Amino acid sequence: AAVCSGTAWQYVVNILSGTQPFWLVVLWTSTLCGLCFLGGLRVGRTAYKALGMEETTWDNFKADRYLSMSVGAGVGLFVATDPVWAPNAFDWLAITTADSSLMAVFKAGASTFVGFSIFQVGENLALPLGANWLDIPGEPTSQEEGDDSTSGRWETGGSTTTSGGRAHEI
Repeated sequence: AAVCSGTAWQYVVNILSGTQPFWLVVLWTSTLCGLCFLGGLRVGRTAYKALGMEETTWDNFKADRYLSMSVGAGVGLFVATDPVWAPNAFDWLAITTADSSLMAVFKAGASTFVGFSIFQVGENLALPLGANWLDIPGEPTSQEEGDDSTSGRWETGGSTTTSGGRAHEI
């Protein structure tokens, strides 16, 4: 999956670089590389089923698409490492000739981390409990019978507690 999105990155950026502003390049790169990641993930599930990977299902597709969006956002913000795009909100990520190799590696990693994290936090806040790819598996239960809110306890077989709608195993 990562090979698919990584391969697409350079082509997408090359095509858009001379014609689009920074934010559109980031948006299109995020979207197209996220779709490539999703495609690679789905093909990988099929190819590695014989090795024990969970086969493709509608349930894991729903989780895979949210993961792919976050990965796409991380890949998309990697565009900010090119100083050609300055000035923008992420100038501090631009890799210049004045940067040491270690600093360049840090900035490259930070760009993908920041892009992934910003989008992932948005998903965590916007999606109901149980919808996100990283939510604890299990069945949500509510405090009262018939209450369909997503802020109840999350059963995982062990002791659980909730914090801001998210469950944490104790």
